[in-house]
Amino acid sequence: MKEYKEAEQDYLSDLKYKDITDKYGVSISTDKSWKSRYWKSDDIATKDKKVAYIHFILYDNQVIKLEK
Repeated sequence: MKEYKEAEQDYLSDLKYKDITDKYGVSISTDKSWKSRYWKSDDIATKDKKVAYIHFILYDNQVIKLEK
C-alpha cells in the first residue's frame, strides 16, 4: 500500500499531522499536500454560488443596460 493511503488511515483514526510525519518520515507540508490531493471526502457540503449577470448592449453609440 502506498504511504499516503496508510497515512490517510492514520489520519482518519485521529492521528495528528505531527505524529503522521514522524511515523512516515515526511514533512508536515507533504502530509498536508497528501490530504489536499488524496484524502478527499465525498460528504463535504458545498454551496452553489449565485452569480448575477448584467447585460449591456451598444446602440447608437450609447451603452444600454438590459434588465431581466
